[in-house]
Amino acid sequence: MLYATIRTPKTADDPNPMPQSSGWSNRLLLAAIAGILFLTLYPFRFSIHPHVLLNSSPFLLGRGIKRLSFLDFFLNVLLFLPFGFGISYKLRQKNWSPAHSAIAAAVAGAVFSYAIEFAQIYIPPRDSGWEDVFSNSTGAALGALLFIAVGTPVFRRLSQVEGYFESWLTAPRVWILLFAYFGVWFLFSAWLQQQTNLANWELKSSLIVGNDGSLESPWRGQLLRLQIWDHAISERQISELAASGVADAAAPPPLADYNFMEPPPIPEKQGRLSPLAAPVKAYSGKSSGHSGNAGPWLVSESPVNGLVSAIQKSNQFTVRMICRPFRIGGEEGAIVSIAELGGKENLTVGQDGATLNFWFRSGVTTNQWRLPWPVPGVFSEDQVRDIVVSYDGSNVSAFMDGKKERRSPQLGPGVALAKLFHRGKPGEVPIYNDIYYLAVFVPAGCLLGIFARKAGFGILLGPLLASLAAAPILLETVLVHSSGRPWSKGNLALSFLVVALAALWINADQPRVKTN
Repeated sequence: MLYATIRTPKTADDPNPMPQSSGWSNRLLLAAIAGILFLTLYPFRFSIHPHVLLNSSPFLLGRGIKRLSFLDFFLNVLLFLPFGFGISYKLRQKNWSPAHSAIAAAVAGAVFSYAIEFAQIYIPPRDSGWEDVFSNSTGAALGALLFIAVGTPVFRRLSQVEGYFESWLTAPRVWILLFAYFGVWFLFSAWLQQQTNLANWELKSSLIVGNDGSLESPWRGQLLRLQIWDHAISERQISELAASGVADAAAPPPLADYNFMEPPPIPEKQGRLSPLAAPVKAYSGKSSGHSGNAGPWLVSESPVNGLVSAIQKSNQFTVRMICRPFRIGGEEGAIVSIAELGGKENLTVGQDGATLNFWFRSGVTTNQWRLPWPVPGVFSEDQVRDIVVSYDGSNVSAFMDGKKERRSPQLGPGVALAKLFHRGKPGEVPIYNDIYYLAVFVPAGCLLGIFARKAGFGILLGPLLASLAAAPILLETVLVHSSGRPWSKGNLALSFLVVALAALWINADQPRVKTN
């Protein structure tokens, strides 16, 4: 038993205004649903405890915490526009009237939106409310009206273009397209990844404890130990360091190692950097902050050019602090900073209440596009914490008392790509990474899916392996070489998955008939 793909040509006198095959309706509807779920439920971390009271309204949804601006309303409408467009197409194929299909699309959009808003109650970073249900259902209704106005000719034209492309596509042309397409992406991706490097650090910077480069962010607490490496140390080594307390542990020697158990000036244990001392008179009057054993904030007696150069060369670093804040409520300040006095900052680790704030300068994290990394629930009043923050050339990691914080953003090419279009937010960084891999591998998967309709397995095998295996591995090699970070099995798995799903998606509307 075989399955054959057939196409029924349209005739000018066909009384049915809809195409006889489902055209692009399944694809559009699947893409719309997947896009909505991705953008509304990300990062898919559900909690069994709701973050709003379920009895806030009889329908489980209260008023959202955020204020719905005109831009938010417009974006919510736009999000559900393709959904209403695709729903209307499916209903018109079943001979529903335009009015009934528009009403049904609005109702389907409202039900779908309500289900999403209810699910968001159990996703802590998300905010739920009836405002989004109203704007989303409005978008679905407008999408249905848009289909009634222009849908049939648009889908018919898409089917015609796809048919021409499929007939033009041959094995040699598939190879040429794949080589050209991936070649451009590899070059562009290497450039994007290089934008995340630490090449723009200021060499003539000081190591500051208890303040930042602005000299206006004092921290009130006690720092017991400070260590800085020019590479990212492993999780096992960090666990050993935490288990050893303030004593030394088996780990690569740091470039900076200060023990604050004695009054300043605090010498660097290996003598590689200058001691940390109270600031000179020109700066001491600008802040009343405290560090060390409740003394004034400290600064290296000379710039730490060698430390900055080593970090820039490796494109990696690790900062370990054993510290104790004096207060939590309303407390804000920089614990450690590498910066010019009164000038540009390279790196800052600080406290904001119970939250750890971490920022460093790179090609995509500048003073104008800071992207700080907040880690909530780190500090407790008068409690000693062993904090480690590291960067391996792409991945940002934080460890609390030897345990890794699960939210580890990745400064990959997706972040650099996002910066070309808008200002970023720390919580959106993982989305940028996923969108980047979708942009790279969805077109390749679609190309394979179209070619597979008429190619035998022997002819298809080469392009299939190139897109499913060779291209993801080569791209990962390019990114590793450009950043110095280790290989990521997750990125490889995501690449393989996207190619396969795109090939299946492009064939979601292909009719199959049984033949003997």
